[in-house]
Amino acid sequence: PVVFRYRGVRCAINPPPSPGGCLVAFALGVMNDWPSERDRWGSRGHALNLLRGMRAASVARHEYNMEDGLDLDTKAVLLSEETLADWRRGLELHSLFSRGTTHISVADAEGNIASLTASNGEGCSYVLPGTGIMLNNMLGEEDLNPGGFNRWKAGTRLASMMSPAIAELPDGTRFALGSGGSNRIRSAITQVLVNLLDFGMTLGEAVAAPRIHLEGERLSIEPGFPEEALEALCSAAPESHVWPDQNLFFGGVHTVSIRHGGIFDGAGDPRRGGVVAYAH
Repeated sequence: PVVFRYRGVRCAINPPPSPGGCLVAFALGVMNDWPSERDRWGSRGHALNLLRGMRAASVARHEYNMEDGLDLDTKAVLLSEETLADWRRGLELHSLFSRGTTHISVADAEGNIASLTASNGEGCSYVLPGTGIMLNNMLGEEDLNPGGFNRWKAGTRLASMMSPAIAELPDGTRFALGSGGSNRIRSAITQVLVNLLDFGMTLGEAVAAPRIHLEGERLSIEPGFPEEALEALCSAAPESHVWPDQNLFFGGVHTVSIRHGGIFDGAGDPRRGGVVAYAH
């Protein structure tokens, strides 16, 4: 059998070639770093840790090509502490989405700064032969083509809500920012720019601050606004809804800055698994 430990308890489960036992051991291995003593059954922490392990096992099954079974060499790699630690870090830093909009903000030592947003939408499952390029499904995106794909005129250029942006302060400080999030892109970018330029927040503060989004008459509100602001918003928009937690619905603004003297800063939006990396 495959022998592994969970919460210090020795467990045994069926070995390869069937992948099921190893995937159970893998999911529990990923979940094993969660301090279960601080959570009760049915708590938020318990539920999210279960989801974390299941997501990891689902993705790993395909990444390690287990559809036709599992060999002993792959099993050894999959259940190694090094692999489990890598997956735990990845789950902390990334939302496990294989589709949607991606944004990258970059600054370099020569003072260049760039903001790039790209998207395949959900993708259309067709790859152009010999190119590796998947075609998008943007004609089915309601915010881009509200009339529906059957009413699209051939030869017409498709617009996008993607809004990569750069801002420069009088002292030469420059910011690059952008976001995924369909219709919420415009409201997310607007609010982060207001936080930076009106209130002088740091990048981390500007990105982490709660957001709102108005869609038609419905106002969505992230938790965290002061009571004064919350009362004003709910009064001005009777059809309002306060979300229970920070959520990827409100976009994912990833940003970098470069200040005079080559001082760099960056902030990835935790709503969409954003990260900051420095290359030398």
